[in-house]
Amino acid sequence: MEGTPKLPGITFKAFEELFIEIRDRTDYEYSICMSILEVYNERIRDLLKKSDDELEVFVDKKNCVNIPGLTYVEVNNTKEALKVFNLGKNNRAVGSTN
Repeated sequence: MEGTPKLPGITFKAFEELFIEIRDRTDYEYSICMSILEVYNERIRDLLKKSDDELEVFVDKKNCVNIPGLTYVEVNNTKEALKVFNLGKNNRAVGSTN
């Protein structure tokens, strides 16, 4: 998924294509925000904060999902998006099993 600097994976390619598409579409103004959450052991955590606070998911009358307290970070290019992605990846819960 992530690949290497010499052989980038789908994550890098998806970010790259997104920002190319935005650059090429001059008829609209775009704003891209990222959030990263983890569902682990039936707990929902914000991976962009160094916190173990558990979040709750709410669905409103229009079936829109809302997660109060979830962090959103605006990104303007692939480099910024990958930085946010890596922050979330580093904050994941990691354990081992037999």
